[in-house]
Amino acid sequence: MVIEDGAAARYGLGVFVPALLVGVFFPIIWPAPPGHMRFDLGAYMFIITALVLALLKPPRTTEFDPERREARLTIGWPPLLGRRRTISFDDISDAKVWRLIKLDDLGHARPALVLKSGKTVFLSTYGRSPKRCREIIEQIRRQLGLGSGTGLA
Repeated sequence: MVIEDGAAARYGLGVFVPALLVGVFFPIIWPAPPGHMRFDLGAYMFIITALVLALLKPPRTTEFDPERREARLTIGWPPLLGRRRTISFDDISDAKVWRLIKLDDLGHARPALVLKSGKTVFLSTYGRSPKRCREIIEQIRRQLGLGSGTGLA
């Protein structure tokens, strides 16, 4: 089972849309002197913002391997800026749906693992619906042998 941040979330909403807004509104906020146009600065600001957001919001992939009884997290871009972490199934005490604001099924949620040390490890940096997260958590619980539960934080 593999959980990853979707390309649409990572590149579309996480990088392209904010960079586009900066590129469009930069010339409006800092207007050029009369007779000059600042579309070149807007293009530069678009590129700089896209690069910075791509570095600040790295992709995250979690792969569960039931044969080895471990979860492997890949955070960032492995050749240069990536990190890898392996968590044994024995170190995981629970899997839950983490939500910042708990209002019925409104808002964003993220699937997370709770380790026996008390730390929470997020499996995704992109918010999903609580219903979709509960489906993911149920699959994880089945693989970990934790049994069924609500999976709510």
